[in-house]
Amino acid sequence: MFSANRLLRAVPAPFLFLLGSESLAVAQTPPVKADFVFLIDTSTSMRAEIGNVASGLSAFAAGLAQRNVDARFSVVTFGTEPILELHFTPDVMALEATLRSLNLTGGHETGLEAIRMALGASPLALADATGGNGRLAFRPDAIKNLVLATDEDSDLPFHPVNQQPSQDQSEPNGCPLDLAWQAEVDATAHAVIQSQAFVNLLVREFSLPPLFSFKTECQYGDFDADVADPDLRNFDPVATLAALVASGFGASLEAQVLRSGLVGRTFDVDRVNDPVFVANFFDAKIDEVACAPQLLTYGNGKPGKLGLPGLTFSDVPRRGTQIEAIIVSSTDIDTHGCLLIGLQDIRRNVYGFELLVQPTMGVPLSIPANDGIAPHDARVRWDVPPGIENCGLTYYVQAVMVDDAVGISATRGVIARIGG
Repeated sequence: MFSANRLLRAVPAPFLFLLGSESLAVAQTPPVKADFVFLIDTSTSMRAEIGNVASGLSAFAAGLAQRNVDARFSVVTFGTEPILELHFTPDVMALEATLRSLNLTGGHETGLEAIRMALGASPLALADATGGNGRLAFRPDAIKNLVLATDEDSDLPFHPVNQQPSQDQSEPNGCPLDLAWQAEVDATAHAVIQSQAFVNLLVREFSLPPLFSFKTECQYGDFDADVADPDLRNFDPVATLAALVASGFGASLEAQVLRSGLVGRTFDVDRVNDPVFVANFFDAKIDEVACAPQLLTYGNGKPGKLGLPGLTFSDVPRRGTQIEAIIVSSTDIDTHGCLLIGLQDIRRNVYGFELLVQPTMGVPLSIPANDGIAPHDARVRWDVPPGIENCGLTYYVQAVMVDDAVGISATRGVIARIGG
């Protein structure tokens, strides 16, 4: 179900009044919102790499717009203390100008600390070169995408408050990391996962046995484990995670992010000197964001006897998978209702509640009483359609039901965007 070619006026008879007489024309798919943070190592050895990243930004921004992505960009640097150089802006020219004007000094590269501070997972705000408050204002409904570029491993956090207990050395002791350094990787992974961010790490591997062997890979990840096409597209997260584990890097930032179901990738920063690689890298980022699955709630719904009824999904909608819509009643007796599905949202008051979906299909529901005795929810299977053409296809879903206290109760709406 939910396949676009099967959307019918099949709303159950007791709820036919919800269809009204309005046109069922399909609305334009809303843009995907994406907030990109470029975290840049400003040691002097990074001059060429920063310039080459800047050179690829115009095509990157144009490609995002073509794929219906509403993008904003910001810049955070680390070479001494992490610094916010540019607050979020949709202006790609401002982004490029900021990157090209960076003052390349310092040699204390604290990439892991910079990630946590950019995500607000630190008691301290970033130093702010713009005179602002040092906090990045991510949009709550935007995909967070971190792009880090460095040619060194991550050093001891600049701010003592961001250091882990017993983390009193300037360099990690190779791989595997000791407990304090692994704790910093874990804290960074936790911040990324809690923020539901994607991470793309342009790093340089160092293998200087015995003391510093593979320390970058143990911190960030291993680009040799990346399983994708030569042009960096069609990334396989499952195979990549398996390769990381097999190589001994299963506790790295990349591996932990992948294990959570988010996107985590590493790349060879030395390849940024190749314009073809830069173009491929940004094209892969466009695919990554434009084809990201999303579940977002909207509207207010209408409470019943026991409060607001619930509508959740067992997972985000990925092409070719099977997930479930889970509906929880608002009353303590068995009831019936309807799961409304459409291709556009509306905000229309009908029969005392806010209808949030222009329904083009309805699924009848028999909903068990919400009395604490299992089962107490109704489930509707969703066979998410396969095919790259379905990336970005968006459905609007709301459940309504009979409630013995208020007549009809309704859930909040859910925007379900199919991704890869």
